Amino acid sequence: MKAKTKWTALLVIAAAMSVVSAPVVARPLPGDPRILSGTLSNGVKWKYREHDNPPGKMALMIHVDTGSLNETEAQRGLAHFVEHMCFNGTEHFAPGELIPYFESIGMEFGADLNAFTSFDQTSYMLFLPDAETEQIGKALMVLSDYAFRADFLGEEIEKERGIVLEESRSGKNAFQRIRDKLWPELLEGSRFARRLPIGDDEVIATAPRKEFLDYYRTWYRPENVTLLLVGDAAPAPFLPLIKKWFGEYKPTAPSRKAKGPEFKPFTKERAIVVTDPEMAFCDVDVVNIRPGRPPTTTTEQWRTELVESIGSWMIGRRFEERVNRGEASYRRASASVGNFFHDALIIEGSASGEPQDWARMLEELVGEVHRAREYGFTPRELELAKKELMAGAERGVKTEPTRNARGIIFEMLSSVNEEEPTLSAQQELDLYQEFLPTVQRSEVNAAFAGNFEPETFCYVVTMIDKDTVAAPTRDEVLAAARAAWARKVKPIKEEAAPTDLLVNVPTPGKVVESTLDKDLQITSAWLSNGTRVHHRFMDYKKDTVLVSISLAGGPIEETGQNAGITEVAALAINEAATNRLTSTNIRDIMTGKNIRISANATGDNLTIQLTGSPDDLEIGLKEVHALLTDGKIEESAFKNWKLRTLQRIEMLDKMPPYRAFEAMIDLLAGGDPRVTFITKAKVEAQSLAAAQAWFDRLCREK
Repeated sequence: MKAKTKWTALLVIAAAMSVVSAPVVARPLPGDPRILSGTLSNGVKWKYREHDNPPGKMALMIHVDTGSLNETEAQRGLAHFVEHMCFNGTEHFAPGELIPYFESIGMEFGADLNAFTSFDQTSYMLFLPDAETEQIGKALMVLSDYAFRADFLGEEIEKERGIVLEESRSGKNAFQRIRDKLWPELLEGSRFARRLPIGDDEVIATAPRKEFLDYYRTWYRPENVTLLLVGDAAPAPFLPLIKKWFGEYKPTAPSRKAKGPEFKPFTKERAIVVTDPEMAFCDVDVVNIRPGRPPTTTTEQWRTELVESIGSWMIGRRFEERVNRGEASYRRASASVGNFFHDALIIEGSASGEPQDWARMLEELVGEVHRAREYGFTPRELELAKKELMAGAERGVKTEPTRNARGIIFEMLSSVNEEEPTLSAQQELDLYQEFLPTVQRSEVNAAFAGNFEPETFCYVVTMIDKDTVAAPTRDEVLAAARAAWARKVKPIKEEAAPTDLLVNVPTPGKVVESTLDKDLQITSAWLSNGTRVHHRFMDYKKDTVLVSISLAGGPIEETGQNAGITEVAALAINEAATNRLTSTNIRDIMTGKNIRISANATGDNLTIQLTGSPDDLEIGLKEVHALLTDGKIEESAFKNWKLRTLQRIEMLDKMPPYRAFEAMIDLLAGGDPRVTFITKAKVEAQSLAAAQAWFDRLCREK
């Protein structure tokens, strides 16, 4: 039930006020019993989970409980800069020695050796090629050097300034400029808007060594460090090494009280309009901030999140249905509630589309939220939401044994940063089985209505700044929002919907020839209709099946006049619809089924892939059969593809690296339009009828 907020692109907890029909006894949330943990005498915490996928490997991370929010005005950007400096000289590795050492044992900088800094954390990671005690010990030495023994040599600081400044420069695009204008006003009075992890260029260019040391010694303290390990090794041999490398350090600087974002709850309605000449599309947002919530550590809090996540899922389904029907002015929309940094509850509705449609998008966004507040959600919507959530939890239990160690350690990292327990897949399923049946439609409706009370929203419009598109004034935006809330809405009308993908199940064919490659353990067969089949059994991933279906032809058959048409034809699969079933019908039929279908146009074929649980393979194949025999590109899907693609091209055309790469591809392609990047001219040349005919031919002939 985690979600990403638009404003930070960081994981947050979807928690909000709800009205519970019956009191829930607040029990502490359990922790995964497979995770060993401890605290050293100096305050360093450690957690280890033994896990054998991939076999013979070890993943290690340290979480340092500090980020850009703890910087002083003279240190803006140094949290991130300090992260860089930990690779440029420590007690046990002189400058230039660290990366060559890890490369010598088969690791790659970036993929296996990396770090990141955010507002409230700094994390370093190592993914070892083996789980031998000697290698683990060396890795622990390196991570402890990062945490406590970085050198910050003056000459290394000067060398690194240019690299960090280039990182800052490369991020100065339309989104960054809009953010820099928007956040100080939207989040007025908070530290958040003035403490972006990339920092201030002047500080990065001029900060003296003493500021680096002040930040590092103040915040890189034993009580702020958590060591995480996930790997294929018994813990006994290396547990003493944790104490050796992390247990002896004592802080040399006095502690300070950590700084939070200091968000201020909104108290009145207002509007903000921000423009940029390179912004290709328009975002309309409805945002409110209320006081935050504590970390989720009890079943009562977990259930509150569950209620809120159900409401977000159902309103998202309504937005998607309007897009699929061709009724929406936006390309995509959502509404959610997120508890961010436990300092603010961010309540948000968002829609994205064309700049000239800002007023319609705002009206439709507010109108759908207003409808949900006024009439609530339907029993069928609640049933679908519960089905989807339960299916995901059930599959989580089946797939957990072969989850990758990287995924597990990042989940543990998130729990540490959020100050919440790490749940096993079975523990999560137990919670869903206990609480999901108890969630009533009335409490979901009441929670949604309470969160989205309209009196203190800020209405934000971000769009392009150019003469041909008139940006609204703030007064116009506020007036449009108030009019949308005042407009009467009607409850949705649910019509009887199909429940089967196929009217008639096809008569099974026969295997007319079969062979086994004993070396590769691949069975190959010919079916009676001429289809070639290859199969190999693997158990590296539990409860996972991958089916790849190739339709010969596609891009290789395109011409200069229709280049790109196979990508459009793939919409019949990617936005699945048939002449009998709308995309909404198919989505609802497949809700709660752990199988996903997609298509990709590459080279000499159109490839359809099914991925998910073997338990749902049959219904996935039924969907593919329906699409291959009766697939339809909906008009709304074609329109949205065209608009999204043109927006992407417009944005990319303003980025010099993209233009250079495009020129190189054009040169290597020798003018062949089938393999060069899609252009505005290629997009404009497409038609729905031609793409449908292209798809029908591929299905019929190949």
